[in-house]
Amino acid sequence: MDPPYSILMAMKTFQSICLPLFRSCVLCIVFIGLIASGVMAGDQQNARTILLSAPFASQRANFLHAALGIPRLETAFVLPPEIWYARLGTDHTHSVKGPHVEGPYMQREVREGRGVPDNYLGRYHRWIALELTRGIGLRTEVHARAGYAGWDEHNDHFYFFSPEGTPLVKGEYRNVYGIGPTGRDGDLADVVLQSKTELYEVVTPHSRHCVSLAASIKLPLGQANNLVDAGTVDPGLRLLATSTMGQIAVHLNAGVVVPLGEQNLFVEEADVDLDPMIVWGVGLVWLPASTVACGVQIEGNTSAFSDVPFLKGDPVTVLAGFRKLTDSNFVVEGGMGAGIDTDTACTWSFFFSLGKTF
Repeated sequence: MDPPYSILMAMKTFQSICLPLFRSCVLCIVFIGLIASGVMAGDQQNARTILLSAPFASQRANFLHAALGIPRLETAFVLPPEIWYARLGTDHTHSVKGPHVEGPYMQREVREGRGVPDNYLGRYHRWIALELTRGIGLRTEVHARAGYAGWDEHNDHFYFFSPEGTPLVKGEYRNVYGIGPTGRDGDLADVVLQSKTELYEVVTPHSRHCVSLAASIKLPLGQANNLVDAGTVDPGLRLLATSTMGQIAVHLNAGVVVPLGEQNLFVEEADVDLDPMIVWGVGLVWLPASTVACGVQIEGNTSAFSDVPFLKGDPVTVLAGFRKLTDSNFVVEGGMGAGIDTDTACTWSFFFSLGKTF
């Protein structure tokens, strides 16, 4: 005999909400334990200078690129040995393209066999993310992060189709055909491991210049239907350059990300393969005071979706941010951004984070 409906719903709620939250809490406990076991004395003043002049760490979540491991713009400097930096952050991104179409209209047009214009409305929420970075010596630092993220299930719609009229995004058929919500839930997301090594550094009395190599990998630990990752392992390799001159810091990043494995964003019938992406960014940070920074940065990447005409444009975004460093080594920052061309990049985004060095 089948279990009662109430029990089935309770099981679904536990699987979709409680399990991801439990996994996130376990990661938090592990990270906090690492901090507690590894706190040692180090060059705090150097770490403060590096963190104050760094670019602003906002997620690059344009359209379905939110599911891929696209690195953020970052400084070429590495933390001194035995210095830890822990950060809690939240990011929210809104992307829209095409005419606004409500679900009932879409469902009626599909039932009656009429074509509808492709359109996309999506809000991606990385509700919380925990990051941990540590200088390990040999001009190298290591970094790990994980978050809890999801889409706006009842408001999002990804209405674009194959030439045969099949909804391309996995799970979207439920919305298109009026079956019910897509069932996309929050999940473990943005699970990234990274190492960064300084290759070259020059220090003068009034400036500091550095070139580094960063290698990263994003792991697909979310459930397929939730679209918080693409089901692929996303390794990346970038060259980073930073120059600080007085109250100004300039940052340049360029590299490549190569999604590996079978993607699960789109239905199998669509025969979509994800492309390697060239990623880049440039940022300018101004330090008007010894504990305050503000800046602007531009970031972009080539599209991973050449097999999906609706998404094949290359997103470029601009972001402005503000940062405050306290005497007790807390780092508070926030900012807002938008796509330069909102047909390929987000309409708006904002982020906020709180960090601390140990």
